[in-house]
Amino acid sequence: MCQASNRGEFKVYNGSNYMCDSTGWRTATDKDFLGKCDNSNLGATKKYISKYYGCSENGWVVTTALNWSIGTMCMENFEGKTATYAGASMVCNGSNWVLSGDLTQALGACDEINYRKLVNGLDGQRYFCNGTSWAISK
Repeated sequence: MCQASNRGEFKVYNGSNYMCDSTGWRTATDKDFLGKCDNSNLGATKKYISKYYGCSENGWVVTTALNWSIGTMCMENFEGKTATYAGASMVCNGSNWVLSGDLTQALGACDEINYRKLVNGLDGQRYFCNGTSWAISK
């Protein structure tokens, strides 16, 4: 029964999502389920039916199952944020979650473009690209 005490409640019936509002039970939309997306919940993730969503500066966007599993989106302003997933230490490189021990994914490619480049690592170390691999700078 849909009444004032359970307004905003969601239920699944025969594979469809319904929401109780002031008019009674009605078919729920993804916007109903996701709710607000602003600075107070930036990075939040939710799953609606079979899609994963994340709250970004541009509102709710479709995201990856990994973001949802970790519980927060990896995006530019979360670069350097760390998390644990399936027992592995992960770090946000500004666009994707990567294994924190993987310097190439965390720092970018060490190649002729980045030759001699110095980068501050998330572990507090400075790394130097020698043209083929990252090494701790002395």
